[in-house]
Amino acid sequence: MISGIGALQGILLALLIVAKKSKQLPDRILFTWFLLFSFHLLYAIGKDLYPTILLFAVLTKTLGFLQGPFFLLYNKSLTNKHWHWFDSLHFIPFLIFTVLNFFIVPSFEASWDIIVLLPKVTSMVVYPAHVWYMGTKRMKYIKEHHAGNTMLTLRWIRIVAL
Repeated sequence: MISGIGALQGILLALLIVAKKSKQLPDRILFTWFLLFSFHLLYAIGKDLYPTILLFAVLTKTLGFLQGPFFLLYNKSLTNKHWHWFDSLHFIPFLIFTVLNFFIVPSFEASWDIIVLLPKVTSMVVYPAHVWYMGTKRMKYIKEHHAGNTMLTLRWIRIVAL
């Protein structure tokens, strides 16, 4: 039930972004990120309701690999840093673990869950820490050279990272 409420909130927040009049790149990324979060929770519900459907089990395990890259992408878009082609390499762990997950034999599944969990937890620590560090660095630069509401945006991002 809690996953369903979370999924519904993610969808409602995504709809609020759609209703916004002047959407910019950060809005589009946040919209996609909220939908991703909602689908992750919905797949978890689907996994519980339909345990024989492999897609639900696989995506429930691997969609977590996309949270960090989307957080990084969102942060870069807010701070006007360009997204380069090599930044898309952050999405490769999701692709690798998703594909490999379809080929795991049941006798290896418990070990595989641990193998998937370790990089996912690492990702959940490293991405926010990196965003925090970059935000702190950027805030220091802005305090010394600029003024405006950029500081509020960076403070908000640092709070989310924490």
